Amino acid sequence: MQSLFCCSNFKKENCFMRVSVNVDGLNFYNQKMKKRPSLKWLNLYLLAQNLLGDHHQLTVHYFTSNLFEEAGQRQQLYFKALQTVPAIKTHKGRMVPDKKFRPPVSPLNTRPADFSWQSPVASAVCEPRKVKVKIRTEKQTDVHLGVRLISEAYENRFDKAYLLSNDTDFRPALLQLVRLHKDICLITPLKNGEISKWLGSVLGQTPLTMTDAHLAEAQFPDEIRNRHGALVVARPAAWRQLSLLS
Repeated sequence: MQSLFCCSNFKKENCFMRVSVNVDGLNFYNQKMKKRPSLKWLNLYLLAQNLLGDHHQLTVHYFTSNLFEEAGQRQQLYFKALQTVPAIKTHKGRMVPDKKFRPPVSPLNTRPADFSWQSPVASAVCEPRKVKVKIRTEKQTDVHLGVRLISEAYENRFDKAYLLSNDTDFRPALLQLVRLHKDICLITPLKNGEISKWLGSVLGQTPLTMTDAHLAEAQFPDEIRNRHGALVVARPAAWRQLSLLS
């Protein structure tokens, strides 16, 4: 496993660095976890250890929003699993449902062959330029992450921070951290190990890359039990198989 800090390679005091890992949950999910249910039962603290090595003070901040329906039910079980690790702090924004008009991407390929759009003129047939669709937009999460990073930097709460995201909205926050002379590094969620040039150019260093092996080796056990052996929470059934459920 790739390790950034290790007692055998660094002075002993480096093993006690205060390390803050900040996870942009939605960006991480879309880039790395979507349609991969067998990897979703992820222990973020163990993932950070696999990537960075063991630290005396390692804290993981996970920024996300509550989902809806069946996906939301599975997410609540995941939150319960995360709560069993004291070093993982979950911060929630809001997922706001809405309806917007959007142009259809590929109308001829996205509806039944015998379907036609009817225009106001009874005998004419036309295709719409835009259709109304249901969307869900995440609110407050990115702002919360950026503000917390800068706030903790001013309060000197970490020696080194990591940002797991490829969202260019974090560029202003990274610029401010650089001005404060804080040690900040990116962890890319992209499969090819690349990072947005808008983020990478701020730090001028190669981001850390996580592999599927890192994710596979950082899974919670299927059943999480307390010290008395009582069941706390179990992996959702849909995440035990190779399905396409979210």
